[in-house]
Amino acid sequence: MKLNKLTDTKVKDYKKEEKNVYKVYKKNDFYSKTVIRYEYVALSFSFAYAMAYSEEGHHRRERSDGKKSRNDFEVFCDTFVGKLGEHAVYQYIKENIKGIEIPLPDLTIEGKGKWDTYDFNFEYGGKQRNIGVKTTKHFGNLLMLETEDWDDNGRYIPNKEKETGEYTDFLFVRVNYELIFSLQKRYKHQNEQINPESFASLLSDAHYNFDIHYIPVEYIKNAIENKMIVKKDYYLNTTAPSNELDANNYYIQCGDMLKGYELIKALKR
Repeated sequence: MKLNKLTDTKVKDYKKEEKNVYKVYKKNDFYSKTVIRYEYVALSFSFAYAMAYSEEGHHRRERSDGKKSRNDFEVFCDTFVGKLGEHAVYQYIKENIKGIEIPLPDLTIEGKGKWDTYDFNFEYGGKQRNIGVKTTKHFGNLLMLETEDWDDNGRYIPNKEKETGEYTDFLFVRVNYELIFSLQKRYKHQNEQINPESFASLLSDAHYNFDIHYIPVEYIKNAIENKMIVKKDYYLNTTAPSNELDANNYYIQCGDMLKGYELIKALKR
């Protein structure tokens, strides 16, 4: 397999200062007629709301080597989209492999420092599968994994510390983001806890289309071995402040990934 590197160019921002900008060029257009079932949308919403606003809920506010912290609303949006992606994977696998037994996404509200080892952990066809899911907006085209979390042999460091098995597969899920954009316009600058009914009233009209791309773990190891890294303080695509990178990340472009059905074929082998 051949993974393509991003281009790194110098671009002047609105202050006429030169910035380093990475350009993603190996893209896949988002085109999907597959919709996440409403019951999974509702479960994802309830979980995200509890993680962001309940007393017992907690989500990591700062990345391993990052400098950006998130307010409650940002935590809600990120968690909601992430859990939508996990439910999309669950739905996709169940619909494409008859009779397969896999666990539903974990909806346990854990305290600080308690994290899932994998997004999906199950046995099928006599083989153990430890699957990681990364979810992004429908126009996203870049998987990023923080360099601080991975060793030189492509092993996830938190799992090594827990003495659990390695990842076997990764999935890159893209979810239609239009409702999240609407929520952000309405609530982004509101600091107080938001009434859940004001969120939930918007859910019934939302349709979350999704697509899935498959990343064999060998691709992750290849990216690490070849030092495919986007650097902290550089930018992605534009010099907008929101596009500044707050940590070093390994990356794989969407155009280098396999289609979702390749996961189904891999599971059946």
